[in-house]
Amino acid sequence: SVQHSRDAKMAGRDVAAAQRTLHRASLGTLLTVLQQRADPGTWSGTQSVQGWTVTFACDPTGIKSIPPSWCERITAVDPGKSLARLERRVSTEGEGLPVVMVQKSSIGRKDPHIPRHGRRLAATLTADFTAGNKVTLTFHNTRNVDSARVHGVDRTLASDLSAPIAEGMSRRYLSKFAFAGLIRPDNHLKDAGIYTPDVFDPAKIPLVLIHGLESAPHIWANIMNEVAGDPVLRRRYQVWYYLYPSGLTVQAAAAKFRKSLNDARDFYDPAPRHPGMQQMV
Repeated sequence: SVQHSRDAKMAGRDVAAAQRTLHRASLGTLLTVLQQRADPGTWSGTQSVQGWTVTFACDPTGIKSIPPSWCERITAVDPGKSLARLERRVSTEGEGLPVVMVQKSSIGRKDPHIPRHGRRLAATLTADFTAGNKVTLTFHNTRNVDSARVHGVDRTLASDLSAPIAEGMSRRYLSKFAFAGLIRPDNHLKDAGIYTPDVFDPAKIPLVLIHGLESAPHIWANIMNEVAGDPVLRRRYQVWYYLYPSGLTVQAAAAKFRKSLNDARDFYDPAPRHPGMQQMV
């Protein structure tokens, strides 16, 4: 009957949801065990971990998947935790464990545009098990990919794009520049500059956000969240922000901005050859 068919579909969805929850819990436990063993900065290549052969797969650019060796901390997203200052949560159900990866410095050439308190990167951990106690772990960059091949099947990835924004654009860190930058701008000149809260993607157009008087970049958290939540905008744009002490004169602030923008262009596109950099908004 029609009702029986509907009941069967609902039961199937419930079973699938329960399986995802169980799998996610297992990945969370695995993540905890790995970090108790060693700092994520050491996670690269293939290693032996408690009788398992673990391979950390990644895209060295970080665009498709993020090298865990870039990070000092990786935490599983708690979907039940409220997100300070964000009006909605941008997330999807699917395969894997959504995580926040904290990158405080770059590997190799130093990136001066990583925020001083670090990047918070959105990723989803998947584990591909094969015979002989072997497993391949991948931290998919879910700002750029929404599916992956796991166990030989293309699967939609679970994701949470809002948790990294809520943490990375924390009022606790950034709001201190608002009043202090107004009354003592000279004390905060060293912090002024263009910052890139996500992995640079040469295929995307930079959208540069600039705060106003007695303010700081934390005011843009919802704008960043809305860009992340729109698939078209997310594919086309990468959000940058300009932090500066607003007590500077207009002329001084503008001059500092121009220099910071030129520095960022020279760093990310010295040739220049990335079309997106010529369409900056």
